[in-house]
Amino acid sequence: MPSADCPENISGSVCCDSFWLIGERIRSVAFDGVMACMEEDCSETFTSWQTEGAQIEWPHGESLIVTFVRASPKISSRNTAGPLAPLVVSRAEYLVELRETGWPILSTDPTQTIHTPEWQEYHALAKHSRAHGEKMWRSLVNAAATTKPAERMFQVATNPHVLDKGVLVDDLLPLTRQGPQTGYRVTVTVDTRLA
Repeated sequence: MPSADCPENISGSVCCDSFWLIGERIRSVAFDGVMACMEEDCSETFTSWQTEGAQIEWPHGESLIVTFVRASPKISSRNTAGPLAPLVVSRAEYLVELRETGWPILSTDPTQTIHTPEWQEYHALAKHSRAHGEKMWRSLVNAAATTKPAERMFQVATNPHVLDKGVLVDDLLPLTRQGPQTGYRVTVTVDTRLA
């Protein structure tokens, strides 16, 4: 793996990038959906990236993160013609997380008095947070389900490995809140050709 000491190697080409390109397209669709719903005048800087494996601590503020979870052969693609018969289809799984900061928490003043946020603040912020999560989810669902070729999440010309109608967007679920951090997650699975 390239070292951070050699930045020219990090951005270089790789031998196999179909799962990366799939993740980038998922990230792009989700990011564009969220940004269409953000309040321009008071939002923090919003970042977006891909990662893999177990999640790390979240020091990055407002973020949309696409995590590569796994790739496995689809059961229906197993050929019973013999041990040398190739597997034809794999299924790649991605976790898309929208993470936001600013959820009201308990605070203290210089006299050590504890202040609890008013319920109206929780109510108003839940509306905004949920709108962002819903817009992210709807953008993914619509791009996966549309019959209009130009609006589809994956097109043969840009990603020939993805099977037609091989994208499944799962449930929208809230993240477990951690202090002032809140958000939503959704799993996206994509069926791909191995050849």
